[in-house]
Amino acid sequence: MRVRPVFHISNLKPYYADKEDPARNTPARAEVKTKLPKTTKEVEEILAERTRSVHRQPVREYLIKWKGLGEEETSWKKEGNLAAYKQQIEEFKVLKDGWLNGAAVLGVPVKATIKEGNSESFVVKTLDRKTLWEMQTPQVIKPQLLRKGFELVNSEGLEVTDDVSIVEYLKHPVYITEGSYTNIKVTTPDDILLAERILSLNSVKSSA
Repeated sequence: MRVRPVFHISNLKPYYADKEDPARNTPARAEVKTKLPKTTKEVEEILAERTRSVHRQPVREYLIKWKGLGEEETSWKKEGNLAAYKQQIEEFKVLKDGWLNGAAVLGVPVKATIKEGNSESFVVKTLDRKTLWEMQTPQVIKPQLLRKGFELVNSEGLEVTDDVSIVEYLKHPVYITEGSYTNIKVTTPDDILLAERILSLNSVKSSA
């Protein structure tokens, strides 16, 4: 037996509006809220940069390849809208500078007062911090230049503290690409605490 959605006309009753309370006979319906899934795009690679004039002000933009999307979905984004991807931007800049100059390194101007001391812990002189930079990573060197540097270091038994020091022995100029103070070197337990704090803040920015 098949039941059809029908009823007899005798079940119908005339409708009379409630003059005292017109809303009394209005059927109440629950408010339906549709929560759309939040879609976020993640930077996979920075392909290029440009500077445009917006309202007569220079605005730097980057061409972004988005993770999981095709090349046709690449788009230009303002640097100010990419705060969560500061590391990728810095890496792009130093790679470009390394390609143009043969060698480049990320660094930041020294903020603290630096003094040179002797073996007895007395101050010898105060260094001019206007010319001092704190070196960071990555450090970019063209392969042929790096090979020549390694050959020189090995043949003369030279001591180096970082990669670009090898290039310095070749008397080849090394370009300093300005980085950010959050790109820290983890050496002591205190550095680990600071690094965890920075990672936590970056996680909040990227999910915002």
